[in-house]
Amino acid sequence: MAAFLDHDRLLVQLVDYVYEVDVTGDADALRVARLSFLDALGCASESLARSEDCRNLIGPYVPGTSVPNGFRLPGTSLELDPVKGAFDFGMLIRYLDHNDGFTGLEWGHPSDNLGAICAIADFVSQEARNKRVEGPTILTILSSLIKAYEIQGHLQLANSLNKQGLDHVFFEKLASCAVICVPELLGLTKAQTLSALSHCVLDNAPLRAYRHAPNTIPRKGWAGGDAVSRAVQLAFMARRGQPGAPTALSADRWGFEATMLRKSQTPTEVTDRQTQRLRLGGPLSKHLSTSIVRNTFYKLMPCEAHSLTAVEACVLIRKELNVQGIPWDAHSVKRVHVRTHAGAILIISKPAGLPLSNPADRDHCLEYMMAVALLKGAALEYGDFSDNASWVHDEAVDTLRKKILVTESEDFSKDYHDPQKRSLASGVTIEFLDGPSIHEIVIEHPLGSPRHPNTENAVKAKYRQNLALTYSKCTVESIFDALETNVHMPASEIFDMLWKGNGRVIGKT
Repeated sequence: MAAFLDHDRLLVQLVDYVYEVDVTGDADALRVARLSFLDALGCASESLARSEDCRNLIGPYVPGTSVPNGFRLPGTSLELDPVKGAFDFGMLIRYLDHNDGFTGLEWGHPSDNLGAICAIADFVSQEARNKRVEGPTILTILSSLIKAYEIQGHLQLANSLNKQGLDHVFFEKLASCAVICVPELLGLTKAQTLSALSHCVLDNAPLRAYRHAPNTIPRKGWAGGDAVSRAVQLAFMARRGQPGAPTALSADRWGFEATMLRKSQTPTEVTDRQTQRLRLGGPLSKHLSTSIVRNTFYKLMPCEAHSLTAVEACVLIRKELNVQGIPWDAHSVKRVHVRTHAGAILIISKPAGLPLSNPADRDHCLEYMMAVALLKGAALEYGDFSDNASWVHDEAVDTLRKKILVTESEDFSKDYHDPQKRSLASGVTIEFLDGPSIHEIVIEHPLGSPRHPNTENAVKAKYRQNLALTYSKCTVESIFDALETNVHMPASEIFDMLWKGNGRVIGKT
């Protein structure tokens, strides 16, 4: 792209990747992409069925409006403009904290990008069907998914926005915007795509305050949908000819890097700021173009992912107590000690006296999740975090929270970042005031990890269970079969199956 030598190199790299690299010949990557798509569809169905708060946010901003040939929001009879459609579908996938994740210097949820990809794929595919020309297919969706995962993942590997107090959804906005602009979807030129990406940069990233006490609020459930929705809006604006900012990232003093990635937070002079550069964790080449999607982590419990090994260990400890016939209650416990990686301590460990005011607070509190897992003795479910859950007012939960000691294991933190391991390791020990202790149970790769042998079957079972909350068994299997066997099916046809245009509207209109 010699014509773009005056543009930010990183953005040029993203455009080169999405326009020039073909991932459709990688059968194994496509297999994983299908699994990710199935999981995301299931997560969206689960949010739609279980969360009234989420249902209250879907639908057009102006009640009663509809967009002919707009994005048909799965599980509903809503037909939305692609900007709001991307928000709604991205939010549905993410809202219950049950969708996939990827680790690096930054943690993120790459399936959020499907909000933008699917909204544009259905919109463009319907246009093509009406004109009786070829349009996007399921293969288009899957290849776009792979590329979005790779862009977001390689940005996460090399950059830590949370150290600057910024949220990772900025990476989703960049990834979504890049992949939807290509000829197979919105049909932008490379120059227009660079313009759209530069506007994503000019938007900056939101503060991540809404993910942390005392400001943990439901916004964390729709932040990804908000980011990919904005990506769609900026792509449409670029298609209409809006010029971009060639050095939005790297401009001295006013660029994103100089403004947001400065090493010193209290510089004496603006010109003295030492800035970091936003970069990729590896080249987005044909040889590394599917490394992220292959290492994506699926969540089999709707918990913040850094907690999963500790929660799983607590379930196993409870089973051990039952096997040994050891009577116990929260008051007989002296201490519950968890050794874990630094990410869990930074993101979700909360003081015992801190009130947990909503589900978003609870599924981001390691101590709450461990306490409930010990008392319940089974995997956690969405209902365990809701305001009317029995655990919310259970004195035993508060008692155990005070007795949970969280410490960092340097080895676990090292393995968390090791590309050969990518573990989420935790070790849990329980001691009693008067009686035997239960030896430490260590889990490195919980169910859902790409390194766990049962993950693929578990994700498929999760898909069927979640989609059955909204669809008939026949539809569940038809969608599964289409994704497994017919990647050349027009994208509009998969949304024909997912849409309920002839039925009852779910959510506000």
